[in-house]
Amino acid sequence: GGGGGESKEGAPEAAASKGGYDFIGEFNLPPKVLCNFLRSMESDYDPTNPYHNATHAADVVQASHALLQIGGKSFAPNNLDIFSLLISAVIHDVGHPGTTNAYQVNARSDLALTYNDDAVLENMHLSRAFRRLMGSEREEDLDIMMGLDTEQKSAVRAGIIGAVMGTDMKRHFGDVSDLAKKADDLGERAKDPGEWLRSADDGAGVAMVLTAVLHLADISAQARPEPLFRVWAGRVYSEFFAQGDAEAEAGLPVSPLCDRETTDVDGSQVGFVKFVILPAFQLLGRIVPRVAEEIVPQIESNLEFWERSRDGRNALRNA
Repeated sequence: GGGGGESKEGAPEAAASKGGYDFIGEFNLPPKVLCNFLRSMESDYDPTNPYHNATHAADVVQASHALLQIGGKSFAPNNLDIFSLLISAVIHDVGHPGTTNAYQVNARSDLALTYNDDAVLENMHLSRAFRRLMGSEREEDLDIMMGLDTEQKSAVRAGIIGAVMGTDMKRHFGDVSDLAKKADDLGERAKDPGEWLRSADDGAGVAMVLTAVLHLADISAQARPEPLFRVWAGRVYSEFFAQGDAEAEAGLPVSPLCDRETTDVDGSQVGFVKFVILPAFQLLGRIVPRVAEEIVPQIESNLEFWERSRDGRNALRNA
């Protein structure tokens, strides 16, 4: 952002002094290389996906940044962890085919055969991104890790793998329950980042918080204000219904929420927001208070919208 005649060189340092990031200075990252990387990742999202496209990736980067800025970043042991988390957001759905893990497994797709039916898409997104940054296909002009030493590179790779694997919805309830246990143990002290950082668990607790930040950013569409939460819901069901059509066509079982004839969108959204989104954000709110103060009320308001919409539709149906 502009301001009173600062020199261009001073911009990252100025951003860092205001609580932003200076990855370019701190991690010897040439701006051109960072832009090449971001453009390369952006072009590797399929623009024909109604939901899992580059706009979703940008949305998740922004949501991760917001969750970090309202308190999440105090749980990061160092700036390299913050860098890893934001890069995880950039790549977390790269190359997404617009169908789910269940579809890959049932269709015995090449991806399912490559990744042995386990977190098929998450493994693919990670592999696809890291092949650009290391190994025989490394592209030097977009290697955002070029300025890091070996130990830092290992830490970034481990951090990104951990965070992106944590976006697998199959892990949602288990991960939320593990984080809740840890927060219960700490009680009121769960709000103190120092408690998490000092813990003798060798960084497991803070890793859980940062993984939760990316996962909740990934599912944060229902925490957005009107009209965004409705627009994103419409997009995800477009993608689901296209998958259901493909499944029916191929004689595969039609996945939950993917049958355009029988899926009750409003009722499904009520269940999703009430049992998945809201409890997870309430839990993060026990650790990062501003989440409870500023984000949870929006989710509650969106839940009321879906409930009214569902009840209105049912009334019409029964009239």
